[in-house]
Amino acid sequence: MISKICLIVVILFTSLMHAQVPAELPSIEQDTVYSLKDVDVKPEYPRGMKALAHDVLKKFKLPKVDQDLDARVIVEFIIEKEGRVTNARIIKDPGYGLAPEALKAISLLKKRWRPALKGNTAVRCFYIFPITVRIMK
Repeated sequence: MISKICLIVVILFTSLMHAQVPAELPSIEQDTVYSLKDVDVKPEYPRGMKALAHDVLKKFKLPKVDQDLDARVIVEFIIEKEGRVTNARIIKDPGYGLAPEALKAISLLKKRWRPALKGNTAVRCFYIFPITVRIMK
């Protein structure tokens, strides 16, 4: 039986959140997906990052392991102009069944984000969300 279970969602506001995308065109194109560093206003989850972490935690099932576990799975997704999350994919998978759980938790988010803005125009934007799992036996 697991004596202690800690699931910590770590939100990194620095280098992890800057996904690389192809160079953008001078005008705002419909299908362009911008990185966080290329938008004027970053996307926001309703009620903030703590609420995002809480909502992901509610949908994330911990793996069953026989030893201590300290691992990080990193999910990248696109926040669409309407605030929907699409195209979720794993960019770092430590194993233990964390990747499918992370994708499931992100894809089940039903709340709409406030989209990124470039100028006064809503644009598509990459977002990177790391999830750190710590299980102590």
